Amino acid sequence: MSNYDEFMQGVDDVNQDAVEEHGNRYPLIQWVKGDQKAKKAGGFDYHGGWFVAEDRCDLSGVEGWEKVEWVRNDGSRVEGFYASNLHFSVLNHREWWEVTDDAGSKTRFGWNSYKEAAATGNARGRNQYLVAIKGMEDRGIFLVSLLGKAGEAFGSQRGALAKLSKVVVSKANDFLRSKKDNRKMPFYSFWLNVGYNRDEKGNPVFEIVGKGKNTSTVCLPMAWDFPTGEEKVEFLAYYVGKELNAKFGEFFKESQEWAAQTDKIVSGVGDAQSSSATPTAAKVDDLADKAAEYGI
Repeated sequence: MSNYDEFMQGVDDVNQDAVEEHGNRYPLIQWVKGDQKAKKAGGFDYHGGWFVAEDRCDLSGVEGWEKVEWVRNDGSRVEGFYASNLHFSVLNHREWWEVTDDAGSKTRFGWNSYKEAAATGNARGRNQYLVAIKGMEDRGIFLVSLLGKAGEAFGSQRGALAKLSKVVVSKANDFLRSKKDNRKMPFYSFWLNVGYNRDEKGNPVFEIVGKGKNTSTVCLPMAWDFPTGEEKVEFLAYYVGKELNAKFGEFFKESQEWAAQTDKIVSGVGDAQSSSATPTAAKVDDLADKAAEYGI
């Protein structure tokens, strides 16, 4: 019997439910919350912002990105690139709740299972978005990962994405209806500018989040480039254009498998773009996941 024949016979004994499905892996962009104690140093260390580890994606010379070294809470250092603001098109989304124990292991729960998650510990929402970045469309899809209050600031009913929906997408859909066209436009058809929260003088605005002794001070993401008064909004000013709209539509189709993995991630057999997982917990041993843990 040849080795190939033996291999084929062995395939007959494989339990297909045990096959790992990692899906597509995308360069990770994470939100760094900033540090009030770094006011003298200023910049990224002070107010935080968007960060990409260099070993995940080399953005040397790319406009809008600055080379930095991020010193994480545990003292480890990560070389990478920082942007105060990003213009991106939101392609797809998935979310779940995470509870991390004292040993650094985490248990994940479905988005509709908050009570169950909260009963086991400090439950924080994990929100992940696949995006295409303005000016970097040829680099394909990136993954934006937000945890806790940063995720709320972006994806809640009062967050950045909701503002895009209310101020821009709804106006585009109103226009279509005025033309007797019942089709609607998706988020990915429009650019969204998100950066760290700051006042009129450009000073970062920090907020205290958490409860009791478990609190921290963070600078959260917020939407920019939207009218602050009653100015008329021209939705075409945010439109990605016909060519990119078609391209991002293909990106959306490509990312459907990624979005559908949430149930497997919660059960511990899917790829959360982090570490290997068991049915009850995932050990935090991957840079992408460890770094996101500190980006509240």
